[in-house]
Amino acid sequence: MDLTGYKIADASSSYTLNTKIPGLGYLQIKKSESNISLNNSGKEEITLTDPTGVVVASLQYEDAPKEESYNYTADGTYAWSTKLTPGTENIIDAHKSIPKTLAKKSISNTTVESDATFTDAENPDLLPTTEVPV
Repeated sequence: MDLTGYKIADASSSYTLNTKIPGLGYLQIKKSESNISLNNSGKEEITLTDPTGVVVASLQYEDAPKEESYNYTADGTYAWSTKLTPGTENIIDAHKSIPKTLAKKSISNTTVESDATFTDAENPDLLPTTEVPV
């Protein structure tokens, strides 16, 4: 999938993508490249917009556990996991899935699955990994 011109953003900054993801591939976006830093406490919203500025996906979460990733699951829910898998397939450990009412995700005219990894100051280089099946 060609993501050239798409933007990923949180409340304070955005990053324009200039990449293609091969079929069944993964994309890892590092803080050192994008300057986006996701919050571990309070509310956070991440959006993906297409090159024309239309929001094609968004996700909200609140109070992320340190050193855990927020993973999109096959049944359409999200689950926190201690298995960090940047750039590879999600591995969900024994954590309970978050109901859709708590994990707000919206998608329009595009199939996008997101796997966001949140870390504390000890490992600031990891950012959301977006999986886009093609």
